[in-house]
Amino acid sequence: MQKRAIRYTLGGLLIEGGFCLLIAITAIIFACFGVAAFSLWGLLPYCAYLFILNVVPLEYPDGKTDALIALGIKKDYPAEKTMVAAMYIQGKLSEGYSFGEIEENYYFDLPQLCEDEPLFAVMLDLRYRYYLDKGDMQNAAKTLNRLATVQAYLTGEEVEKHAAELVYMHALNGDKERADECGKICEELLKKETLVSKRALIAYCKAFGGAEQVDALMQQAQELLEKQTCLGLKKSEEKLLKRWREND
Repeated sequence: MQKRAIRYTLGGLLIEGGFCLLIAITAIIFACFGVAAFSLWGLLPYCAYLFILNVVPLEYPDGKTDALIALGIKKDYPAEKTMVAAMYIQGKLSEGYSFGEIEENYYFDLPQLCEDEPLFAVMLDLRYRYYLDKGDMQNAAKTLNRLATVQAYLTGEEVEKHAAELVYMHALNGDKERADECGKICEELLKKETLVSKRALIAYCKAFGGAEQVDALMQQAQELLEKQTCLGLKKSEEKLLKRWREND
């Protein structure tokens, strides 16, 4: 996976470099035949500028260059090592392994990252899903609460998804007040046709009334499961729904 990640990263640089070379060769050929190619000559400096920006291993305010990421992967820098682990987990999910069936070391045997590093939140989310899949609700709750402390570094969409998971966990614990508070944050998400929203609503209805809605929500969740293309994610969510059915 490490070698593959390096190839993916350097592939972008090769494409950029190849595109610059193609523009330069085309412009020269046009010039040899006396054809005006002002747009190509004008585009060439810009493409070269973008290529040079990425080929130097530096970190800019909006992120790292491809060269720096590739270097980090090769030398096992903390962020890049964590990124490779996350990629491995995603690959295993695509193959049909559930979160809990993937080797534990890819979740936990990783370097410590700063909280503002995007991969810090990514790994917390993956660990939460690992515990959830294993049925370790105590550690799942702890991990989800830890994720709540870094919300300042999450996107609006990520905050909504996290709030929906909190609705789910608070419902399991019978804490209606906190479930309602989190529900207000992800109100729009809970209206959407997603597995996360259906699972949260099923837990809420079972815990705080509305049992008559559970069968319909279960059916909707099952239909969404059939459409899920990631086999591992489908397997994990199917396992959670199965637990609900067995508890009926």
